[in-house]
Amino acid sequence: MYGNVLSTALSSDPPSGGGIYAFVADGYSGKIPRKATRVEMPYTFTTIAIRIDKHSPSGQSLIREANEFRSKLAMQTLAAYDPSGKSGHTLVLPLSFFGPSVKLMADEGLTISPEAFLTTVQQAMASPMTQPVTDDDRALMKRFNAAFAAAKGKVNHDSAPLTDIIRGAQAAYAAILNRWHSHRGSTNWIHFNNIGEWGTAYLDRAALTEYIQVGNNRKAAYYADAFVDASGLPLDGSSFAYTIQFAKKELPEYERFWSMTAYTPEYVELVPNILDKYLVASYTPGLVTAKDGPVTIYLQADPPRCAPIANWLPVPKTSFSLLFRVYGPKGKALAGTYVPPGIHRTFPR
Repeated sequence: MYGNVLSTALSSDPPSGGGIYAFVADGYSGKIPRKATRVEMPYTFTTIAIRIDKHSPSGQSLIREANEFRSKLAMQTLAAYDPSGKSGHTLVLPLSFFGPSVKLMADEGLTISPEAFLTTVQQAMASPMTQPVTDDDRALMKRFNAAFAAAKGKVNHDSAPLTDIIRGAQAAYAAILNRWHSHRGSTNWIHFNNIGEWGTAYLDRAALTEYIQVGNNRKAAYYADAFVDASGLPLDGSSFAYTIQFAKKELPEYERFWSMTAYTPEYVELVPNILDKYLVASYTPGLVTAKDGPVTIYLQADPPRCAPIANWLPVPKTSFSLLFRVYGPKGKALAGTYVPPGIHRTFPR
């Protein structure tokens, strides 16, 4: 169930004026605060991600309103609930580019220290905070634990069983990567239509989690990911600059906004740059559109000399990836048939 978009009282009918919500376990029978809206959570251990638009669809800045909304958020345990609203307020911490990457640690762990990696996975699966664990999951864990223990016990005189387990895990990891990268469309952008509604598409879900965490379903957002240019060569800011030109009829339809962001592929983290500029979006101030409608985005490590800064997306002087998002998709973006234009090299650095 991890990664599925689940409907709750909060998501299905959010009041415009906000309110008090009691997040409780499914079937909870205790008392909740007066005037609180009951929201049953499918799992007792949950991460809640709240997204706030910083700009209106017309490009008006809503940063002040977004910060005000964020400052008023408060969460407390039911036992310590304070109806005055004076406690439990959000602790806002700065984004750090130097924190450890869990993704990179997992990727390298399975490659460099596979036995230690599998031991860590064992411990994580056994944790009471790892949910949901179905009967099938438990049976699979039991079989793996027995096979893993037996293989480690035989390693002094027969390393083949442990080698087989390690190769199997590494083959599964390769399958996850291949599943994502094999979904390239006609312009080499990767897109999945089933995000947030996985059903039994476990490999698709694992592939998305490798590159995009906490993804919305297609009614809320359209995602397209790119690692290579239109000719199929890896994106590399040390050797090339690139352009993406959206013709007038190639821009996606949307209710909220679209945005283009660059990431480091190993970490899937934003690219530090001198202007603290991390995206080009429909709401970017001063975004230049040609008279006949096209919007061109310039991808390069250094500011362009003959192009508007508003249309510049800084990329690293190394390999990178791109993520194109459309929030509140309409038309082809909502249907999942929209294809972003190709990424073209313009000149060697």
